[in-house]
Amino acid sequence: MNPSAVRDYPSQIQTEIPVERANLPERAPVLIACIHCLENGFPTGELFSAYHKEPIPFVGLSDMILKMDEIYTYLDFPQATREDRTFAQQAPKKYDRLAPYQPRYYQRYRHNDLTRAKLTLVAHTRFRQNGSWQGTLHSPQLNQSVCYVSALQFLKLAQEAVDTVFAKEAAPEIPDHGLKQQ
Repeated sequence: MNPSAVRDYPSQIQTEIPVERANLPERAPVLIACIHCLENGFPTGELFSAYHKEPIPFVGLSDMILKMDEIYTYLDFPQATREDRTFAQQAPKKYDRLAPYQPRYYQRYRHNDLTRAKLTLVAHTRFRQNGSWQGTLHSPQLNQSVCYVSALQFLKLAQEAVDTVFAKEAAPEIPDHGLKQQ
């Protein structure tokens, strides 16, 4: 997987058909991150959203968070209380809210895509206030749900889950050579 091609994905999100926030269901901001492996120490996987036909690949947790934020911005749900600041001279183009509504519901996630992941994180971001996120992060593999009050806390929780699940892979196996400890 080419990391530079993966990082170019956010520009593709803005070219899709607009979605009206008023017509979105409450579960619209639920995103599923399936982490398949560690590539050079970085978690690599795919994001699943009900509003995108294909999974969105990511390399590293920072890349995952930036792409999640792009999806939330594209959906305008949960609505951000502040506009993003950029170094760009021009403001980024926004879609026309007066455009006719076109429903964008795709088939549910294919069960195979979700079960083949070594780690699955289900993020339900309920608010984007004060330039950050608030919501719940659930991991079926760890059988735990934790609330987060900032994007930094979300990042720390995701890293903790990655460390917990992938620690078994990283630990070298010590051969016992038939010797038993007494």
